[in-house]
Amino acid sequence: MTMTAQEARALLFNRTLRIQSVEDATIDAWESTPAKELAALKGQLSLLELKGSDTSEARKLALGSDGSVDEILAGAAMLTRSLVLTESKERVLQDSDAQGVSEWGGTVLTPLIGLVSEVSGFAQANVVSAKAFLKPTPENASSASSAVNSEAATTPSGVAA
Repeated sequence: MTMTAQEARALLFNRTLRIQSVEDATIDAWESTPAKELAALKGQLSLLELKGSDTSEARKLALGSDGSVDEILAGAAMLTRSLVLTESKERVLQDSDAQGVSEWGGTVLTPLIGLVSEVSGFAQANVVSAKAFLKPTPENASSASSAVNSEAATTPSGVAA
């Protein structure tokens, strides 16, 4: 059965965002730090896939007065938008927490920011995986397109522009 563009659009706009639980092993790694009480978080935290607007807002929060982006603060801001309670999907952190989150240290931040990237599809492995599903364009379709583009790119004298 063939789908209409409107049906395809509705499916894309109504899809559920991915969610991934923060593995107990990740939290176990934090226990080597003085904050052993973090073990109470096992099974309680998940990361919600970020939308494009979330990443844009996170970068805005990390924009310095000189126009540069503090990458650690940007990662922390993305984490504040992604970290949720597993059961209720309620956000654990707010945007105003980003600066404090950026101070958590690499033992906690690095694995969590990596997981945010993974669940949101930003990780390199996701890009490689997506490329594996791309179908090559038939040769005659691309050569016809190239011929048209070549003609458009030349001047009346036939010299490439």
